[in-house]
Amino acid sequence: MEDLNFVDKSDFMFHRVSGKVTFKDNYFDICTESNPDFIWGNYYAFLTPTAIKKHNQRLESISLAKRGFFAFSYNTDHKDLNLINEYQAKGFSVDIDEGMIRTESMIEIKNENLSLGIVSTDEEWQEVIHNQLKNSGLAKEETGFLEKRFVDYRKMLDKGQGHWFFAKKDGQILGDLGIFFDGDNARFQQVGTVKEARNQGVCQSLVCFAGNYCLNKLRMKSLVIVADEGSQAQYIYQKLGFKTVLYTHSFLKNK
Repeated sequence: MEDLNFVDKSDFMFHRVSGKVTFKDNYFDICTESNPDFIWGNYYAFLTPTAIKKHNQRLESISLAKRGFFAFSYNTDHKDLNLINEYQAKGFSVDIDEGMIRTESMIEIKNENLSLGIVSTDEEWQEVIHNQLKNSGLAKEETGFLEKRFVDYRKMLDKGQGHWFFAKKDGQILGDLGIFFDGDNARFQQVGTVKEARNQGVCQSLVCFAGNYCLNKLRMKSLVIVADEGSQAQYIYQKLGFKTVLYTHSFLKNK
């Protein structure tokens, strides 16, 4: 399925901005030398369980020695409990993300308190970065990798590879997100709402507005969004009609 293939590989368009994505023996080696602290810019994406068994021990040794961590992912259309249990027993932390897709417009959600639009000024962009860093949950000294990611996002926006959307109230940005394009498919990125505006429908209104803009005005074929399994975000996207088609298993071990 072409759409499923895009969901599976959509992260790679971001990694290629400042890094490399190299296909090897049934796995991808993702490396971002300019952002070494960004774990999920320096990892391995396996295509099969056989490839994991074949290469994992060697790559773990290399990665722990070079980076101080070893991260890998495996995508499938179901949650692989056996794989999860196996690597948890080996000392890995495990996160499950749901790759969700929608191909039809969403019913417009009106919120009279919000102004919705596309970021177009440097002042708006700086406010977006400030909000994203502030609400990342990271200590200030740990946000360096995220700041570098926003440099890459800006490069993509300047090349016409996406748009950044905002939700404002009284001139203040309360929520924002990016959508980036690969052919006629679009991928949401960094959906965020400031803490004081959460649970007020900001995220739902913004995702709906941005998604419909891409489907109706830009004629995109499909929208892809990724959320932590069981999270509030996943619930919101499901409520908007996004369907889960892929499970990303992310495994991490620190030295």
